[in-house]
Amino acid sequence: MLGFKLQIQHFTLVIERYLKLKSNITALHFYTNKVYNVRIKVKGCDIMDTFEKILNIIKENKGIVSTAEIVKLGIDNKYLSLMTQKKIIERASRGVYVLPDVLEDEFYSISIRCKKGIFSHDTALFLHDLSDRTPLVFSITLPKGYNPSSLKDLSLEFFYVKPELHSLGKITILSPQGKKINTYDMERTICDMVRSKNRMDLQTFTGALKRYSKRKDKDLSKLIKYAQKFKIDQKIREYMEVLI
Repeated sequence: MLGFKLQIQHFTLVIERYLKLKSNITALHFYTNKVYNVRIKVKGCDIMDTFEKILNIIKENKGIVSTAEIVKLGIDNKYLSLMTQKKIIERASRGVYVLPDVLEDEFYSISIRCKKGIFSHDTALFLHDLSDRTPLVFSITLPKGYNPSSLKDLSLEFFYVKPELHSLGKITILSPQGKKINTYDMERTICDMVRSKNRMDLQTFTGALKRYSKRKDKDLSKLIKYAQKFKIDQKIREYMEVLI
């Protein structure tokens, strides 16, 4: 008799819980002698609620989300795998998921995967409209000592700099698809180009310098200040004297 009362109490709690949940399940079969049937249905409802929560997060984030963002919100990352299996979302790259009808924003995906990376050199030139060449390989700058082994599956060219100079000129802008990403401002980018001239395409290099010299929003005092930090101020002055 005691066992029956406990079963009824449990059944009541399950029903109360179900009534508080949003569900699109059209029917439930209640059996007083098979309480586990109700428990299974409610568990399924929990999964659907979690799916809906993740979809809302992705939609708010313009169609993309990372595993880290989901875990940070207290959601088990197994739901991302389940949603991928059911083709509700797609895995764009390691730790990055998108809606099926959303074109992946590679800039943003890389930013998610590599928090320490800052778009630089050719890629920064493109972002600042100092070059028309769409980057086939994305250039990012990392602090010396950072191990990028987890990023080998991405098309990236790595540059390294002393940690104390890594954030110099760092800014946040919108990617071509409207998502926030980190890059360097124009002045830091010009300094990087001059410092890495041997690794740059000559046409891209000279074209970027000419475009920068004609920009109304250029900041020559900032350019010289950055150049002094990298001890290339004499080279920068020579280039600017010829172009301006």
